[in-house]
Amino acid sequence: MSVSDKINILLCVLSFFLSAISIIFVIITIRQNSHMIENATRPYIKFYGASTWVGSVPFYLVLRNFGQSSAVITGFSSSVDLSKCSILDGIISDACVPFKHIIGYTIAPNQAMRIPIDHFKLIELDKNPSFTIRYSSGKKNYTETTVINMLAHTDSVSAHAGDEMPDIKVISRVLQEMNVRQL
Repeated sequence: MSVSDKINILLCVLSFFLSAISIIFVIITIRQNSHMIENATRPYIKFYGASTWVGSVPFYLVLRNFGQSSAVITGFSSSVDLSKCSILDGIISDACVPFKHIIGYTIAPNQAMRIPIDHFKLIELDKNPSFTIRYSSGKKNYTETTVINMLAHTDSVSAHAGDEMPDIKVISRVLQEMNVRQL
């Protein structure tokens, strides 16, 4: 075997290994891109607490889809019995229990469900309630658990200026609340 034959064989072996390595890197890159695209376009559904101040200080338990895809709710559980902290407790039947009929509901991107809750009853039941939501989008299934520090919401009282005229006062409070929400 001549020197040129040995060099050609060596070059063939090296090019084979370089081709194999580049194919492996392409496969790894495609998988990473697939994960990044899924994370960028999947639904992200979370619970959080929010309050507003227009004449009174209601507290809302909010379920929002922060993601870029819609999702179907497949399961819901809470560490507290939400029927005991509904603001409609005793007024309307069992049908008004917060999130009782949520399973099967499709929540669109950036859509939110705001359910008024009796803040103080919820604190009596659990100062740090947890909420678990299970949902699907396409063939993927997700589970998110959120713990809400209820006492932190009692710390965030905001003062608003008023006016002597009742209608003007309500308008003033609504505009102030809208301004605060834009922060």
